[in-house]
Amino acid sequence: MFIVLGLFTACQPSTNGEPRSLSNVDDTSTPSVATADPEPVPVEATTFETNIITEGLTVEQEMEVQKAAEIIKMVVASQEFKDRILNHTVNGVKTFLNNKGFTNEEIYQKILDAAESDNLTKDNVMELVIELIPQKSTSLIYRIISGIKKVFFFLNLFQNTTPAGIAQNLFMQWLGKIGFNQADNVTPQLSVQQAVSQIIGELGQKYL
Repeated sequence: MFIVLGLFTACQPSTNGEPRSLSNVDDTSTPSVATADPEPVPVEATTFETNIITEGLTVEQEMEVQKAAEIIKMVVASQEFKDRILNHTVNGVKTFLNNKGFTNEEIYQKILDAAESDNLTKDNVMELVIELIPQKSTSLIYRIISGIKKVFFFLNLFQNTTPAGIAQNLFMQWLGKIGFNQADNVTPQLSVQQAVSQIIGELGQKYL
């Protein structure tokens, strides 16, 4: 069974060194501003783990994926990530589009819980199975094998981005596993899946 999850958004550095979406439609959400005295991040942010199983990668490509995984963990553990999620606004309102009825605080907690659709266990672990294939495409596909969702990662997109960009792309697909699928929204550039993954990519530049 093959399920196309929607357009894969490869990340390229912009002129200021931060990743940008290749979409021609701008995300018009208002940048967040951290509070003067933010509450510390919860323990689950500092213990957040990744378990990314790969197939068909070279040793060098495996290293790039591991760098991306480390970037994800460092970003999720950061105060800035928490502040960006909690203070994210759309048209002046603290919210995300396509939020499934969840507040910003609840979205942040769902990320930390990491209860994925294939097991629903709140284990604080981001789990993905990815396979690299030498095929040119602008889409990622989930393939369900024995109840496991696999992400096909296309070689040309893998080669054209940084570890922070890979982290952004992997996190975007993983957000679909915890219930936020951009394909459900007519403006995916403003969805939880797109907006949160872009935050991962932007903050991830600090850990390259």
